[in-house]
Amino acid sequence: MLISETQILEVLRRQNHWWQRGKVSDDLAPPFKRLAFYEVQTFLHHPELKRAVLLSGARRVGKTVLLHQLAQAAIERGTPPKKILYVTFEDLTLTQASLNEILNLYEKNVETIDEQTLILMDEIHYTTEWSRALMTALRDYPRARMAATGSAAVLLRDTKQHESGVGRWTSVHVPTLSFYEYVHLRELRPPTLPATLTLESLVGLDARGREAIVSACLPLQREFNRYLLQGGFPAFVSEKVSLGMAQRLLREDVLDKALKRDMAHLYGARRLGQIDQIFVYLCFNSGGIVEKSTLAKEMQHVSAGTVEHHLRRLEDAHLIYRLPSAKLTGKKSLKPRQKIYVADPSLRNAVILRGDGLFQHEAELGALIEGCVYKHLYAFYYPEQPRFGYWRSPRGDKEVDVIAAFPDGRQLAVEVKYRQNPHLGVKEGLMELVRSAVAPAQALLVTRNPQDFGPDDTERAIFRIPAFVFTYLLGHIELQRWSPPASYGQDSQPLSRDAAERTPKTEEPS
Repeated sequence: MLISETQILEVLRRQNHWWQRGKVSDDLAPPFKRLAFYEVQTFLHHPELKRAVLLSGARRVGKTVLLHQLAQAAIERGTPPKKILYVTFEDLTLTQASLNEILNLYEKNVETIDEQTLILMDEIHYTTEWSRALMTALRDYPRARMAATGSAAVLLRDTKQHESGVGRWTSVHVPTLSFYEYVHLRELRPPTLPATLTLESLVGLDARGREAIVSACLPLQREFNRYLLQGGFPAFVSEKVSLGMAQRLLREDVLDKALKRDMAHLYGARRLGQIDQIFVYLCFNSGGIVEKSTLAKEMQHVSAGTVEHHLRRLEDAHLIYRLPSAKLTGKKSLKPRQKIYVADPSLRNAVILRGDGLFQHEAELGALIEGCVYKHLYAFYYPEQPRFGYWRSPRGDKEVDVIAAFPDGRQLAVEVKYRQNPHLGVKEGLMELVRSAVAPAQALLVTRNPQDFGPDDTERAIFRIPAFVFTYLLGHIELQRWSPPASYGQDSQPLSRDAAERTPKTEEPS
């Protein structure tokens, strides 16, 4: 090693202050917990699953906080504080040593690694051959529980290169904040909703049940606009952070580090300017179909293959979602073309400096909501491993925004019409799809107005639901899936006076 064991131990003691204090500091482990926290807890404490958990997501979504919350939760469950080891490889000191050397040093000087030990590794992709090192740690310490984070999905692709690692780790996606999480992080009064609510039971509610739900959620409608502008990242949702400051910090903290530091480390520093160009283009055209050959010509002296490499890198960094054309029949499909969404509305708005004026442009706002809805669908359904895509009619003249095809054969179709009059004509894509031989089991039309809640007047197989209600309900339902402690997210949870005063009013959004 290029540094001494004493220096490494000094860094470890500084990073693991709970060894002396007996608890994790509140600023590192705040009470608010992402939904992903409960998913990770489920895997870590499952009696039969002996796997590491890999948390992958964009920068600033709260992965480091989540690790510290896992540490505090372990202490509260009775784990001795010194049995919890946190290592962040963003600290250049620790990158001078291998993971195996760090674990050996910890066991020799701090605590024995056994079934009580929790090992938390942050930004593990900064270590050399991280997947091989993690595989070795799992082999040498099979009884310990381990969780690791990385800013890029390249973590998961790397695992496929090591067959001996299959079954040794499982991945958890940490998206940007859902609208549900945003509401709770802001300490707004949550609506009272049935704990057993599901999307299937929602569609089956009678008019009185639907009216009760939309009335409970109505106070959140105005807040949904603020969420779209700056609500995707935990650090920027506070009212103390202005929109201008939030957008500046998003560009610096998320984009600059993801596009420059992370990609330079993972792929080398070549052509980062091209990636910048492409990402800005995608921010202006989020939700559009991207022709790689056309984009390559516009950039000049760039091949379609190079554009594909850059798109993959943006996807690895969790800055975009790519949606292919879905095949619902055995017939030959159209030439495959992808729709691309920027990963979060607030990130897109920060890049192209969109403020309140956004809400005066119906077409642009509709594309933004479409990406927001897809983000929520992906985060909600990804544990079921569906194939996501968009549908186009055989002649290519009609389209449905999102199709989810599940391993059990079910299909969900979702169309977004975020406008004052979301009338669905009989010749439109969703209408044609639900009346076809390949009709999905469930079809949703996501709209703007709270009055649009229930079966469509023209086609009863289509269920209308306002975007602010839909995105909130997905989080509410997901919380029940992981059965978290009753102390978080209870609809009857009392609010402080300050939080109550911040509860949004019920006027129509501007």
